[in-house]
This record gives sequence, structure tokens and C-alpha cells, in this order.
Amino acid sequence: VLGARINTITDSSSPLMPYGGLVWNIFENGGFLSANVSQVYRFPTINDRYWNPGGNPDLDPEHGWSYELGYHYKKDFQKSDLEFGINTFYGLINQWILWQPSLYNPHYWEAQNIWKVINKGIEFTSNSRMKLSESTKISLGLNYTYTSSTVAETKKSETEIVGKQLILVPMHQLMIPVEFYWLNLSAAINYHYVSKRYTDRLNNNSLRAYNLI
Repeated sequence: VLGARINTITDSSSPLMPYGGLVWNIFENGGFLSANVSQVYRFPTINDRYWNPGGNPDLDPEHGWSYELGYHYKKDFQKSDLEFGINTFYGLINQWILWQPSLYNPHYWEAQNIWKVINKGIEFTSNSRMKLSESTKISLGLNYTYTSSTVAETKKSETEIVGKQLILVPMHQLMIPVEFYWLNLSAAINYHYVSKRYTDRLNNNSLRAYNLI
């Protein structure tokens, strides 16, 4: 698949942004590979520009390139099925927009452009459905995401933040959904884990990891 798009707002338009994707059905066991590449261009939101306090009407749009490579598998059995996928992503984004504490007042957060950010990681998703009887079914999932969003380049006066994880971006997230079906009734429980998130640009302070059920 090949294409291109243009995003427009009231007084501005993005450049022509090409994108492309490929799918290879090269496995006889039900799996396939996929690859995608696209140019990225994102305008600041209304909140980024005008939220009071902290909005910045002088923000520049984000722009860069994004790449993905993945594998997906699905198999049906007599009383169950299994589906899983793994996806890797890499993006090099210029003028990344980030809300962070002001250099002059750490209690005052404002929207700023970070010169260049590398956003990369791995996503794993899986789900299995099992038929226990004619009236009873159960579904179990496992989803994990690793995200590394780090500053690759910035102003000469802020070189100490190069290589640091972005504020409030967790490196690890895990979700385990379980669903139970009986006749026309259903029940579900979800477990969600989020790793610590840094609250300053030097990664010295952080919010604790948490578990949610």
C-alpha cells in the first residue's frame, strides 16, 4: 500500500506526507509479517497553544518519520483459538511537543518543543478463547508494551537531558484481561501495571509504579 496525505488547519497546512506498507503472507501456519513507514507531521493542539496557564502559542509542529515491523499469528483449534502479535516501532521526531516544568519555576508546567526525540519500543499482544462447554467460554489476554522515548538532541544549554526518558512516559506497561461467558451473562476482570514515570527532565524524581485491578 502506498499513499500520501495532507493535514490542514485554519491558517496552515502540512507538507505532503508519504506513507507505505507491506504485508507478507509467507508462512503456511497462519502467520504474516508487516512493515510500515510514514512521514509524521502534527500540529499543536488548542490546549498546547492556549491552555491557561502553560499554553504556548509559539509552538512549532512536530515532524519526522515513523517505522514499524511486526508479526501476527492466528490459529484455530477444535475448542479454542490462539492469536498473538509482536510489533516493533521506531520514530525520529523533531520539535516533539511536551508539557514539562518550567526552567524558572518547577511548579509551573508549560508546553515546549524538544528539539529531537527518539521514540522506540516493542508491543506484544495475545488472546486465547476457550470453549469449556456449550454454554461456557473464557477469554484470556496478555498485552505488554516497552517504550523508550528519549531526547536525542536539544539546545546547547540543555545537553544534560540528552538520553533521558521523557516526563510521564512509562517504560513498561502490562495488561491482562480475563473474560468469562455463561449463556447470555458475562463477567470481566482486568489487571493493569504501569512502571514508574519520571517527573523531571533529569530523571531524578518519579511517580511510583502502580497496579490496577
